[in-house]
Amino acid sequence: MPTPFLGRLLDSYRKKLVHFAFTFKDVFYRGAVIVFLATVMVWMSVFMYGVFYYVYMPDVSHMRPVDFKFKPCGEKPGLCTYPSAYVELTRRFSDQLLARGQPYRVVLSLDVPESHVNQNLGMFMVHISMLNKAGEAVVKSDRSAMLRYRSGLLRAIYTFCYAPMLVTGSWEEKQTVDIELVPNFNENAHDPTVAAYIELQTRFIEIYSASLHIHAHFHGLRFLMYHYPVLSAVCGVSMNMAFLLLLAAFSWHHWFLTPFFHQQSVVRIGFDDEVFARKPSTSLDARRAELKEKLEQRRLQAQLSMSGDIERIGMSGRRTQSFSGSAIDTVSEEIPWTAVRKGVSKEDLSVDDRIADANLPATVIPDSTNEILETSDESPEKDKEAYVCEPEDNADPLFPRKRRVFASAADS
Repeated sequence: MPTPFLGRLLDSYRKKLVHFAFTFKDVFYRGAVIVFLATVMVWMSVFMYGVFYYVYMPDVSHMRPVDFKFKPCGEKPGLCTYPSAYVELTRRFSDQLLARGQPYRVVLSLDVPESHVNQNLGMFMVHISMLNKAGEAVVKSDRSAMLRYRSGLLRAIYTFCYAPMLVTGSWEEKQTVDIELVPNFNENAHDPTVAAYIELQTRFIEIYSASLHIHAHFHGLRFLMYHYPVLSAVCGVSMNMAFLLLLAAFSWHHWFLTPFFHQQSVVRIGFDDEVFARKPSTSLDARRAELKEKLEQRRLQAQLSMSGDIERIGMSGRRTQSFSGSAIDTVSEEIPWTAVRKGVSKEDLSVDDRIADANLPATVIPDSTNEILETSDESPEKDKEAYVCEPEDNADPLFPRKRRVFASAADS
């Protein structure tokens, strides 16, 4: 194999390897940045959903034990007063337990034995009062309750079937009576509930234990978030991701793309600064018209350039416009001109200020009567040319016809 061919082959492989290395490095960096940003956005979305869930979703249930108190009857068994209990709902260092605007169900659970006394008890009344910080009753409610009835045969079958568990003590002959005291309780934001007073209006009931349960009754978005947590989490995280992506896109467009496009949209023609000293709200058509006007003025000034400047003298005696003799020579010979000597006094002339100050093109010198144009002082000593505009009889006073005559330097 020839050596030059081998060198070219190795050089080609080396270039391909270098190009692959740089390409792989660039792709690796971009992939790492994308993975990092995606991970950060996912964790931010999960965190935002978790914060929203913690703030928006209240506790599903609150449970407080109920310890009844009563006055005994001395030597006789039984109760001499109704059993009652005062239950504190708020924890330490907390002024409010329930969420504002969320309906709750207040339920009293009684564990009672299936004794002959309770079986013969029948119906009884339960009273509850929800108290505020001042001890005043915010809500009062009274409900009736009783134990579930079981016949003698059903109790015998139940005892026979569950005898092993009843003997070992893992099962008890008792019932749990759930009494819904307040079906739809709403917390008052200005007068929160801090305690509850419960009273069983019977002296013949036997109780193992009792507890007060406050269950949140969810509806709407809270219902979906509680009963369908996985679906709600997926939807919430997806919405947060979409929001973060939209925010990132707007930020990228504002900080990077907007200055770039604004810089590319600027077109500098190279004329004077008046073209660029415009307001940002100027429309494109207005800028085009302005540039067109500037170009037209430049073209007319270029056509009127000459080696010796000819000044147009107005009523005030100041320089108003310069003209070119070569440009004037191009004017048709049919146009009449009249020559005047240099040094004619301006006081001898009558000039119409309205026409002299009119903003007309530089190629036309309007004058109602006469307007003297004399040669510049810097012109060489030779036959000097002077021009004057005279309106003819049937000519337009704003655009008088002109004729040209030469005057020698000796005459001046």
